Amino acid sequence: SFGAWKNQGYHVKKGEHGLKIFMPCMRDKKDVNGNKILDKNGKPKQEIYAFKLGTVFETHQLVEYENLPKPVA
Repeated sequence: SFGAWKNQGYHVKKGEHGLKIFMPCMRDKKDVNGNKILDKNGKPKQEIYAFKLGTVFETHQLVEYENLPKPVA
């Protein structure tokens, strides 16, 4: 998203439009008593309860595209 790129020090080119995608909304799973259900590592299990429309930007829409870190294969 725009904010995620900004937090990493990159800027979206002026006039670029983001792509609209459906993004999952997550929440902690709870049992019938309202207690969080934990996995084997002690972290709360997550579940998708809805989807919302979000805007994302691709790497070629950034000002500093040449300086982006290369993906690890």
